[in-house]
Amino acid sequence: MKPLDDRIGVSTLCMPRIPIEEAVGRIQDAGFKAIEIVPVKVQRDSNIDYWMEYFTPTKRKEMKSLLKTFETVTVHSSSLGVNICHTDSVERQRAIYQYNAIMEFAVDIGAQIVTMHSGNAGDRHLTDKYHLDYGQTAAEYAARHNLTAGYEFFRPNVIAQIGSPHFGINFDIGHAAQRMPPSREKCTQGVLEWIEQMMPVIVEFHVHGVFIDGESMIDHQPFHRNTALDYSRIISLLIEKNYQGPLMLEIEIPSEPETTIAYCKEAKMELLRFL
Repeated sequence: MKPLDDRIGVSTLCMPRIPIEEAVGRIQDAGFKAIEIVPVKVQRDSNIDYWMEYFTPTKRKEMKSLLKTFETVTVHSSSLGVNICHTDSVERQRAIYQYNAIMEFAVDIGAQIVTMHSGNAGDRHLTDKYHLDYGQTAAEYAARHNLTAGYEFFRPNVIAQIGSPHFGINFDIGHAAQRMPPSREKCTQGVLEWIEQMMPVIVEFHVHGVFIDGESMIDHQPFHRNTALDYSRIISLLIEKNYQGPLMLEIEIPSEPETTIAYCKEAKMELLRFL
């Protein structure tokens, strides 16, 4: 069983202004033992197709070598700009192509977990159907490659229908908070209830502060700006439920890499304080 210290990591999405290899090095130098790779953001302003050209077989081997000191490596599909539930079959196939490529990339660099953004068909039933269709395919691929896959969403009923231990939910705590009332007590309680409901199928958490601004909830904030969530209660629940997966920090305030790393170290220390 890995201690929580080894499972709190940083997403490279936090540092889109620098090359991904430099971001990996900075996260490693800061003492983190877990990392989330977002391959689309290999360098500033890269587009959704460029990452596949960039990550040649040689580059993938180099990335795998860079990551060998990390205890936990995950991959995430953020910023792909596609919709896995698009009602246009051509656009949906484009998304499937990208998602398949992300899963292959995860295997190539030795990741344990790969998660993808959910889609939207504009109709709940159809959205669930398309999620189910691709989820079953992805679960089969994950099982063959000793990988765990999942969607970043809040639909445990879809996961139940997929019915595989190799496919679950990437639970974004900040995004869950945005669906709650703008009150620290009510927001925290609502998020706790969702976590408890979905815990059996949660494979990863995205973690960031959320700032209450009137009726708005601003996510991806440093912890010193977090006013919406009581993380002491969240960590207590994860311990109670014996959660063993990663918690990846997604603090996306436009800043220099040194500042971003400082924010992430601050967040990690805060989370560990609640043990």
